[in-house]
Amino acid sequence: MMPWLADVPYNVCQKVLAELDLAWQLFLSGIADRPRFKRKDRDRAPMIEPHARQFSVAGEGRAGAVHFPKVGAIRAVIHRPTAGTPKTRAIVRDGDAWFACVTCEVEAPDVLPSQKPPVGIDRGVAVLLADSDRRVVENPRHGEKLAARVARAQRTVARRKMGSQNQKRAREKVARLQRKARRQREHTLHVESKHYAQKVVPEGGRVMEVRAAYSSQTCSACSHVAAENRREQDVFLCLRCGHFDNADVNAAQVILARGLSVTAVGATGEGCEGDATVRPKKQQLRVARRGRRSSVGASVETKAPAFMPV
Repeated sequence: MMPWLADVPYNVCQKVLAELDLAWQLFLSGIADRPRFKRKDRDRAPMIEPHARQFSVAGEGRAGAVHFPKVGAIRAVIHRPTAGTPKTRAIVRDGDAWFACVTCEVEAPDVLPSQKPPVGIDRGVAVLLADSDRRVVENPRHGEKLAARVARAQRTVARRKMGSQNQKRAREKVARLQRKARRQREHTLHVESKHYAQKVVPEGGRVMEVRAAYSSQTCSACSHVAAENRREQDVFLCLRCGHFDNADVNAAQVILARGLSVTAVGATGEGCEGDATVRPKKQQLRVARRGRRSSVGASVETKAPAFMPV
């Protein structure tokens, strides 16, 4: 048969099948791409242990260790202690480094609805984000700063003999540089998300997605929509009322107004004779009967920046 399968914890094998089943379900439902076969030098398939009793973390800092079934104790740098009830653990390879990820369940106390004012957030290209409180975060562009070093390392890979150890080491250098840029981007996003989460999560607020179409062309003062309103990347000047503002801040204020209108409709249950959380009644798809003509209406919306009443 295949005796090497006995070297792998059976829980890990079962979790792989569960993840594969989930991947096919997401593909068949149109949410994700078709699953592909794993390749040794391309994919980072983690070893996931779903049972808490089969995995343990001990020690602190550089004196820490993780225990994985059939692998034993592994020296690790514990950068922070676990909190709550551990649920799943995973060991994943990222380039030439290995990481252990522990997912914990933390009990959160019930909080009262937030009394803080809402804020709208617009995600940009030239700037990372801008909110309705006129807070603008510049885009650090970590990938562009390392682009020259990555390109130089990739040229080194191309010059090495195919399949040689020198080429393998050159590939690892490329992976390290790409990992550095990815971690810098993730760190920036975590810092900004934490800034807004500390206004939302402990105070009983919530995060909403609202429609972002034409928000960069809409005036936050008079709601006039025109492509000419946005004269430059960061300049907004309304042709109707003369409202002048930073283009990204104006878009964030439009997002805020749309979010407030959605919450108002949801609270009253009125508007277009339908529920505020679903498509309005006049846009519902209708089934055409045989021998009769019928129009079918559909709407397509893009992913929206977050609107956060806090």
